[in-house]
Amino acid sequence: MIRHEWHSEISPPVTVEVGEMLRLAAGEDAEPGFPVMSLSDHTQKRTQHLLVWLLSDPRLQAGDDGPSLAAYMRLEWLTGADAGIAEATYVVHPAARSRGITTLLAEQIGPDLGLSNGDPQNPIHTLRIWALGNHPAAFRMALRFSNHGIAIADKRWQLLAPLRGTLPQLPDTVKVGDPTAGDHPMNALWRKAFRSPPLISALPLIVGDHDNPDAVLWIDGQAAEPTEYGPAARLIGPIASNGEACDEDLVVHDLLSAGMRVLLDDGHRVAALAVDPFNHPLVHHARCLGFVHDRTDVQYVVPVGRTQPGVMLDTGKPNEISF
Repeated sequence: MIRHEWHSEISPPVTVEVGEMLRLAAGEDAEPGFPVMSLSDHTQKRTQHLLVWLLSDPRLQAGDDGPSLAAYMRLEWLTGADAGIAEATYVVHPAARSRGITTLLAEQIGPDLGLSNGDPQNPIHTLRIWALGNHPAAFRMALRFSNHGIAIADKRWQLLAPLRGTLPQLPDTVKVGDPTAGDHPMNALWRKAFRSPPLISALPLIVGDHDNPDAVLWIDGQAAEPTEYGPAARLIGPIASNGEACDEDLVVHDLLSAGMRVLLDDGHRVAALAVDPFNHPLVHHARCLGFVHDRTDVQYVVPVGRTQPGVMLDTGKPNEISF
């Protein structure tokens, strides 16, 4: 049996248990390169936490340790242009995987996570969640989502490029920025594009005036993402001055080639890059520079209020379902 609970904040004793589960999951997921969650992550001002507990089996002998944390979901209420949308991030305890926890949760709470019964003052009309193409359950979950009428709203190609000595030197149009430059416009671009504080470890490359950049590409040399070619550093962007993905041919080419050159000079052998398949200039220049397709990640959307209603958010009242 499982029990789920919604919380606006996690109590200190449970925080320790959630933190330990996320630590174990991060260790388990490091090799396949799955995203890592942490309670210290930057989140939206309004965030809900879903705790899923695996209950003791009454058929077992006495001495069972009682309920154990089986899964955790973070649900963030977006703002601004994305108001009315909630974004979910979800992880299952390594010891509870392949035991049907997620299937039981979906049956218990409904595909829209009970958001149709949420706060009427802050209604949510859409739930979004990303699914990685290299996850072992990707195909199975895609079939289940399709059966529930859950559609794909967005997709990202994850590309890889082995780095070789034939790369050109940094173009004159590209300048290296300071990642610790506080309220610099390039950091404002990051916040606008990714809704999070800039990565201090990410080195920015700038096209245009240093204090008023036309576009920025960031280099995360600490990513060390596992790939068939070896650990990959990640290129992030490029982002134009309006906070959207840059699609100017010359700017895209110069920033990508400069980012690859910096990584090569720093001793990296593989570059990773996420691209929107419909950003034709970015796709074209990435291919010309040697990037190849590694996987496709997709974003699913659940229309809230059109699925089987679940429980009201933030009640803290447990609900149970048997295996």
